[in-house]
Amino acid sequence: MLQTYDPHPIRIELRQRLQDMLAERGWKRKHLAAATGLEPVTISNLLNNKQALQLYQLDAITSAFELPKGFWYKYYVAECCNEAGRLRPGKIGRFVLRCLKLDKHVVISHLLQILLEDEDVQRIMNILLDIAETIYHSSLRPLALPYYDRVIDLETKRGERLAICYFHRFLIVREQNFRRLGVEALHRLVEYLHLLPEHYQAEDDRGRIVESNLRLEAYQEVLAYYQLRGNWPKLKRYAEELEALGLEKGKDEYLGEALLNKATAEREMGQKEEALTSLTRCAEISPAYARLAEGGTLATLVRNGQIEYVDQYREWCQTDEELFTMLPLGIWAYLHLDMLDQAKLLLTEFDKKAETMCQSETFAWSRDCIRFLQARATYYFRTRELDLAMQDTASLLHFAKRLGDVEVLTKHSEYMLRMLSQVSQTSECIPETISACPSVLQEKGTRYSN
Repeated sequence: MLQTYDPHPIRIELRQRLQDMLAERGWKRKHLAAATGLEPVTISNLLNNKQALQLYQLDAITSAFELPKGFWYKYYVAECCNEAGRLRPGKIGRFVLRCLKLDKHVVISHLLQILLEDEDVQRIMNILLDIAETIYHSSLRPLALPYYDRVIDLETKRGERLAICYFHRFLIVREQNFRRLGVEALHRLVEYLHLLPEHYQAEDDRGRIVESNLRLEAYQEVLAYYQLRGNWPKLKRYAEELEALGLEKGKDEYLGEALLNKATAEREMGQKEEALTSLTRCAEISPAYARLAEGGTLATLVRNGQIEYVDQYREWCQTDEELFTMLPLGIWAYLHLDMLDQAKLLLTEFDKKAETMCQSETFAWSRDCIRFLQARATYYFRTRELDLAMQDTASLLHFAKRLGDVEVLTKHSEYMLRMLSQVSQTSECIPETISACPSVLQEKGTRYSN
């Protein structure tokens, strides 16, 4: 603890300053009570130093005096301390968040200096986690990262606190750098999935209690990550891990999420019968999961080339997310059988929806966007609409780079080179811009791989 920090004189000074402002305005305490909406007895107790100021009370007084927001915050640090000058858990998170919103970084630095001089490491970590969680559940989520990192540096035991830090740290880092830092954060998280709490409460920036099942949420995020990366073996592995947990605990929600993801992995690995078996089991859980299993079954059949199910799959879709999954599967199914007219009808019917998807920055749609653009670019190659094919390829490369998917980039570039070669052999005239595309693609592929 800082030996030089004593909260008592600072509390007294704040109250004296408030008394002085009352005198300057010719107010009595009842006037301040009316202006703040606080009870007169509360105002009296606060000014007489009989109770500590709450943050909302100080903000109300600041507003009543028509002062800038956070005007008294340098004094409020003392209100956050106990009689020994140590910070009290439970009050710090919202105060730091408020300081961040008002750019009161000097105040935060002072508060953290007091905190880190404390001899009680457990209290330090609890307060740091409170700060991190409060910021995490606000609009300033990325700013929680250094607080999680500090807890990780201080923690010496594998437990719930460390698991929470690694989980929320992963979600922040994933948005900042999906390819490198996201992978590193994921590798740390998966070691702690079993330690995450199933019943967890945190307070958001409005003071509301947020309740969640962090263990299930973490599994869902890990599964979503491997879906985006197209890492089907890993997707199946963690889906089976969640499936075992669901069977052990008798939790239908765990089992349903696990079987849906397991079926997706099996479908993408060409394990049709295994996927259909997983979906049959999923359908038995509840009516809600039965509907999702129906969509998964239709997707599996269409992906297997059974085009008679395309229309049924299209009618099944109710949400944009479901539609974006269906579109590329349906288009590819028609293209594999060289049914260009049917592919065109599907593209035309959902043209506006497709453009919305491709222009969206929604991270979860990136994999579906890649598949759709691959399918549509292939259609344009087949119909000799080369300019449109190249536009889709440029967009595809953007999404592939975003996901760090070198395999997609390489395979599609090689495919385009083959298609351009075939077109050049059958067409009398190829525009110069199209003729130059192979070298451009090779250059992009080499630069990106490096």
